[in-house]
Amino acid sequence: MALLAACSEKAGSEDPVGSAGSGGDTGGSGGGTEAPLDNGPGGSLLMAAACGPDDGQAFSLVMGLGSGCDQSEADPARPYVRLDMYHPDLLADPVGTEVTWADASGGFATFAPEGRSGPTYTTGAGALLLTEWEGVDAGRPEGGRVAGWYVLRLDDGSEVGAPFSGSWCGGEPLCG
Repeated sequence: MALLAACSEKAGSEDPVGSAGSGGDTGGSGGGTEAPLDNGPGGSLLMAAACGPDDGQAFSLVMGLGSGCDQSEADPARPYVRLDMYHPDLLADPVGTEVTWADASGGFATFAPEGRSGPTYTTGAGALLLTEWEGVDAGRPEGGRVAGWYVLRLDDGSEVGAPFSGSWCGGEPLCG
């Protein structure tokens, strides 16, 4: 956990995640468009269609490993965050709606501070805001630019987050 302390800012358990301030799983319109934290893997993003609970629609976002849809050449020691999001507010209106969740009912995340070769930490609490999604209203064509930020609350109460931008990779996952 020493690495987490070095990478994360401490927050009390009563502090809200992100800037929405609810800390719950109800989502809502966000405060600002600037990332509240910049202490985690970010910068680059790939985002693709995924399967949610009960085979519903979901998005998978991977930050820190590059912005191309082919991640096979990423350095296995490179830190990353993977978010699997199925929050109903995000699915209904993805751009400009800051969503927060506290119990994995809207999404969950994996934080790998040492990359694929080290330990990973999962969390069911966080916040996400997509500030841009090129082509979201035109059928979501592959290759469209996506940008925003995330914040995750880890089990020890620390928070990690960063801004990101990259590509929508589309896809039609086989759910079930």
